[in-house]
Amino acid sequence: MIGNRRLVEHLGSIPGITNLMMANEERNLDIIILTNGDITRVDSQATEVRQTINHLADLLLDCFDT
Repeated sequence: MIGNRRLVEHLGSIPGITNLMMANEERNLDIIILTNGDITRVDSQATEVRQTINHLADLLLDCFDT
């Protein structure tokens, strides 16, 4: 659950690539974010990439899930 949304989510990453897929089955809404951001490291840049991906997903869901 994110907010009031029930989502199916998959986050995958390898060094240098991070991808996120989210589906809101109730609204028939899917988003996919493909990046060359690396979240496999344990440093501030990886944390920023993860936060940015999550923020983009929230913005996209807010934009299209009205």
